[in-house]
Amino acid sequence: MKAEWRKFAVFHEYAEFVVLGVDAPDRCTHALSSEITAVQREMLETERVPYFRMRLAFFRNLVPYCSAQPELYSPTDLAQFRANVTTLEGLVK
Repeated sequence: MKAEWRKFAVFHEYAEFVVLGVDAPDRCTHALSSEITAVQREMLETERVPYFRMRLAFFRNLVPYCSAQPELYSPTDLAQFRANVTTLEGLVK
């Protein structure tokens, strides 16, 4: 990941776990929505699609990784990760 992109991924985690909280419903999808807004506001347009492709690859890889660990990730978690894949696919077309 490019160094200048890290703040957006970290922002996602901060929004998900600190601002929204671990018990908030759909916290990961809401955090992605906030991340997307921040990227669209702050990042050069030419960098957005490559960034979203990187995040898409992350969430695509996260689904099988977390699916293999059902004791750690709930069906709700997986549904949010899959929803994020769908959202990001729409941004990179």
